[in-house]
Amino acid sequence: MTHRIGRFTATAADGTAYTIDQLVLYILIRPVDGPPELLREGPMLLTSSGQAVEKLGPGEYQIVSSGLLLRSADPAAA
Repeated sequence: MTHRIGRFTATAADGTAYTIDQLVLYILIRPVDGPPELLREGPMLLTSSGQAVEKLGPGEYQIVSSGLLLRSADPAAA
C-alpha cells in the first residue's frame, strides 16, 4: 500500500511545471516464526504521471527515465 505524505511543484528549464508526489510504501510481512510486521519503505518521489524522480540536491531533481532536470523553491519540496 502506498501513502502520499507530500506534494510539491518542480519546473524544467523550458518552464514546464511538474507535480511531484512524496510517497511511502508499506509492506506487510508474515514471518513463519513470528508476528506480522509492517515495514515502511521510502520516501519515494514520483511525478503525478508515475515517473520516478531522484533528488540531486537542495531544490534539484531529475526524472530518472528521461534525465530531465527540475528545480523547485516550493517550501513543501523534499
